[in-house]
Amino acid sequence: MRAGRVKPTGAGTGRDMKLSACVIVKNEAANLPKWLECMGQIADEMIVADTGSTDDTVAIAEAAGAKVCHFAWCNDFAAAKNYALEHATGDWILFLDADEYFSSESMKILRREMVQYHRDRTVGIVLCRLINIDKDNNNKIVDTMLQSRIFRNLPHIRFEGCIHEHLINTKGNLKMVCNNQLIIYHTGYAATTFQLKARRNLVLLKEKLASASTQKERDELAPYLMDAYHSLEDYEKAVRYARQAIAAHIRLIGMEGYLYEALFSASQRLGKSREELFAILDEAMGVYPDEAAFIIEKGYLYWQSGELSEAEQCMLRGLELRKRFERKLSQGQFLTDNSLRLLPYAYQVLGDIAYRRKDLAAASDYFFKGLQEYKYSEALLAGLLDCIGGNEPAEIVQLLNTMYSPREDAVFLVNALKGKADKRVLLYYAGGDGSISPVKKYLLADRFDAAAVEAAANIRQLAGTLTCGSIRDSLRYNRAGQAQPADEYAGLQAAKMQENKAMLQLILPPKHKALVNSGQPDRDSSVGREVLRRLAAMDISAGANCYWDNRQYPLVSIMIPTYNRPDLFEQTLQSALAQTYPNVEILVTDNSTNEDTRLLMEKYVEDVRIRYFRNRDARSKADNFRPFEQMARGEYLQWCMDDDVLAPNKLAVMVPVLRDNPGIALVTSQRGVIDAEGNILPEEAVQMMESGAAWQCYGGRDVGRVMLSGTNNFIGEPSAVLFRRRDLQHHYWAADCRGYKAVSDVAMWLELLEKGDMVVFRESLSYYRRHDSQEGQQPEVVLLSRMEWNRLLDEYADRKDFLDGAALRQGKLSLWQDYQKIREYPGVQQAGNFAAYRACMEAISSQYGK
Repeated sequence: MRAGRVKPTGAGTGRDMKLSACVIVKNEAANLPKWLECMGQIADEMIVADTGSTDDTVAIAEAAGAKVCHFAWCNDFAAAKNYALEHATGDWILFLDADEYFSSESMKILRREMVQYHRDRTVGIVLCRLINIDKDNNNKIVDTMLQSRIFRNLPHIRFEGCIHEHLINTKGNLKMVCNNQLIIYHTGYAATTFQLKARRNLVLLKEKLASASTQKERDELAPYLMDAYHSLEDYEKAVRYARQAIAAHIRLIGMEGYLYEALFSASQRLGKSREELFAILDEAMGVYPDEAAFIIEKGYLYWQSGELSEAEQCMLRGLELRKRFERKLSQGQFLTDNSLRLLPYAYQVLGDIAYRRKDLAAASDYFFKGLQEYKYSEALLAGLLDCIGGNEPAEIVQLLNTMYSPREDAVFLVNALKGKADKRVLLYYAGGDGSISPVKKYLLADRFDAAAVEAAANIRQLAGTLTCGSIRDSLRYNRAGQAQPADEYAGLQAAKMQENKAMLQLILPPKHKALVNSGQPDRDSSVGREVLRRLAAMDISAGANCYWDNRQYPLVSIMIPTYNRPDLFEQTLQSALAQTYPNVEILVTDNSTNEDTRLLMEKYVEDVRIRYFRNRDARSKADNFRPFEQMARGEYLQWCMDDDVLAPNKLAVMVPVLRDNPGIALVTSQRGVIDAEGNILPEEAVQMMESGAAWQCYGGRDVGRVMLSGTNNFIGEPSAVLFRRRDLQHHYWAADCRGYKAVSDVAMWLELLEKGDMVVFRESLSYYRRHDSQEGQQPEVVLLSRMEWNRLLDEYADRKDFLDGAALRQGKLSLWQDYQKIREYPGVQQAGNFAAYRACMEAISSQYGK
């Protein structure tokens, strides 16, 4: 092995003080280079204790001049770390994990700070502020805590605990101090590695729990068991161990308030009621009255429920507490930072509320402050663009460049700006990856005329290539000189054709729609007479036709929420892309627990119709639906569940009916059904029409009465229906605000039918996919739907809308008859809500008879 000494940097090096950086590793080839780079600049020696790596970890460490020693792993982290300490010769130890490193600012001041502690013989341990970040999510802050990563190299300061090891000072003769200026980033919270660590830790924790002989020992393990189960998404056990730790008054030094944070998070993921969540936050605020995190969480709950005044009060109070905290922190007080990660959400909520009040100055200020806390929030960036979108493109670019790197952040910006910013802003960042085509170069230089001609020439050339009769029988060669099959080559050429057409569409504004053919330039046009003449000569006038007249082709927002089913989702997405109706935007929100869908979406990044939002923060189905409220720009809305399929002509035939008939509130079709493999199941198709016409209109009042009295959603699931955004107050992105979850689509259709009539197309224009993993097939959901139908009947009966006495009775008896069949289904009586369902049905029986 090779020992090495590196030259430390920074003010006040302290020649009489030596720093030893230690780490234990196993297969850390991906993380170790960053650790070595960091420690090589501040430490006098680096000790790497390897516990059995099979990758290049040891070679990487030796090449960097570290002292490598080998430890036989024995399921004991403290033993491994203490073994590394035996090889350290410095006065102070810097013991960071392989996936941790000091911030650049901390590296500049660390030795200066350590000189002071070295001279103060009463100091033995230095607490640093550790920030957990998700490197798979643009280094988003997960949480923060105080950790003892720096300590004197003394034989009586050692690690204890086979897992979640901690420092102990057996003599107890030295004090612990906190330095808030020393920041450590921990990347181990990335989704790709976090669960693997949790599974490993849980095995060790269970062994330790089994050997615990006292209740005190078991209680002390509770916070770590809570952590492991939370990471593994076993939230029931996470709640149990959180409550155990709180009841035992377990105190986690440097992590005060964390037990309540984890309890709240797990309870939220379990779908606990708002009252239960508020109770947890109120309890936490009683214990930690100066903590901003809990009041911000409370404000976010209010905001999600649409209680904006209460939300605003909570967020402002939270920011005030945050200011007090930062003042105390600047004074060197020993404090845990629980609210840092929540600041972007606080500013997002306040920005949204100000925007709704039309106070754009305040809203833009809040959104900008939020982006300063976390610049990769698409929601905050979208809010800011809503406020400043009227500014000149150059001004918007100038503002964004104060936060973003046009090159390093290009992919994020292009995805986030699609459909939000002026297309010239989008084009500015589209070349950020370094691959700038001649068309883009002209655009960036404001040479719109030259860009238009270049794009048109490309289109003409590509059109000739694609129509060449011999292409199917030939081979082409890619840039690496490898032969490409003709089909693959043709596909690439077609993609280039689409890209150039999209560029041309961006260049020519709406007022130039007719100019290509007429050859008469507008006085204020950036596209001159000669350009128009050349475009006309190239016969690409159709290129200008993609700027649609919204009166004839109103914008339709196709909204696809998705969760953990990339294969089915891609079929859904492709059916949206295949729409023959021209003026669409396709919005995707993804709260999957893995990155499969995000990776899939990378091949669609160039399609300007698509806006993709990776919604990692969504804690429920409703949270994944909610972003559509801000994202959707369309006058008409089309939901599409991520396992359903739209027919290619769905919007093309539905939009004109809705556009030309103000009295129509919703348009649907006789619904088709497909199986998991996409095969059409004709026997399960829903038949509604009696006549042989292509479509038929039905009175809204009549349809509502028939739906309720038969307790039957024959209109269809959300993917079946097209409607105007303005006709609906309680949208599906917040459908449960009326208290309906299992039949929220029915509640939506009834609200639309209060406004107008329904049109049904004979042809199946959407296909509902039937498969085993559907949420609606679960017994609890089936029973909940029947109880919610009962509530709908009561609601509309009380309002004297749709129902008379006879129709109400018919609806109630329909539910009772269903009960006779449903209760015999397998697994139904074991459902958690069966008792409530039975009581509901028996109440109907006693009131209306059997």
